[in-house]
Amino acid sequence: MGQCACKDCKEEQDETAVSLPNNVEQQGHTYRHVSSLQNLMNAKLAASIDKLVLDSLAAIRSFVDKTAWHERLLSTFPFLQDTLMALPEDFGVCAENSAQNSKDVIQHRNLCVVLGCLAEKMAGPSSIAISSESTLDYIIANLDESCHPAVSLFAIIALEKFAQTCENKEGCGIGDDKYSLAYDGCRQFIWHNAMHWSHTHPCWKPGDILGCLLDLENLEMVFSLNGYLLDPCTEVFQYSRSGFYAAASFMPFTHAIFNFGHTPFQYPPRERNFSTFNDKGHLADDMRVILPR
Repeated sequence: MGQCACKDCKEEQDETAVSLPNNVEQQGHTYRHVSSLQNLMNAKLAASIDKLVLDSLAAIRSFVDKTAWHERLLSTFPFLQDTLMALPEDFGVCAENSAQNSKDVIQHRNLCVVLGCLAEKMAGPSSIAISSESTLDYIIANLDESCHPAVSLFAIIALEKFAQTCENKEGCGIGDDKYSLAYDGCRQFIWHNAMHWSHTHPCWKPGDILGCLLDLENLEMVFSLNGYLLDPCTEVFQYSRSGFYAAASFMPFTHAIFNFGHTPFQYPPRERNFSTFNDKGHLADDMRVILPR
């Protein structure tokens, strides 16, 4: 029947002194080759999926118009909205099934988790689109006393996330008016007066250090990323030259540490004399705590 000439099989043959019939030997080698081929195909498929996801995220990251983002999302994945709308109907309403088994509890709990996560992470119109009457009826029905406590708990969390959608995702942010200037490290933009333009920094990543220099003598504002400076911005000084303060807005699950001079700057301004915020002002202990709305 012939022998396998691959390196691994040859080593196995050298290490194994037991002789096998040709048909058994051939089947064993064929199985190993098929298994290796399947592993290789799975690895290539996983790499292709990862690349498609990264390419999609790279394209979506640059979208600044929420409506355009929503339309592009649904045109790329036309099944998404119908799927989201059908979820509550597919699983039924918890209150109508008072005698829930363990499978029902897991399904309803997981569905509430998914709905809460989508409400928090999807921007503006996308989040509002899934906040339909049937979705809200489903969530409220899961608050019935006949429902399992785990289901009701995550239904409350999902309801809270939907309640925050209109308030937190449709407002005026930093850089949306003429009195503010914002650095967008994700989409690589500078924002002012609801207008934006590209900057030359790479997309920021965890651990990066963003610096901001406010030069009131030369009427310039300069951003830096890990010590690399952008060209000065002067637009905001056409409308205001005093009363500036630091501000930041975050996407969900984003964290940052602010240094107003409490510790030495890792990348201090070069060729300019500067003072820190702490050199010019003082915060009482109760003003150092930021409470969520």
